[in-house]
Amino acid sequence: MADVAERPWDAMAEYTGEPEYRQVIFGSFGLVSFYVDDVAEIIRVFDITWAG
Repeated sequence: MADVAERPWDAMAEYTGEPEYRQVIFGSFGLVSFYVDDVAEIIRVFDITWAG
């Protein structure tokens, strides 16, 4: 998650036409979905999926 905080735009866009909604794979079995708010400089995590 530290990489996402530093470079959120390097993550995959989750929806076409809404680039502020992003997702990234972490570890071997994790996926985190988040919203990038450039104005407020906040990342809002709204979904974490982990299979183990």
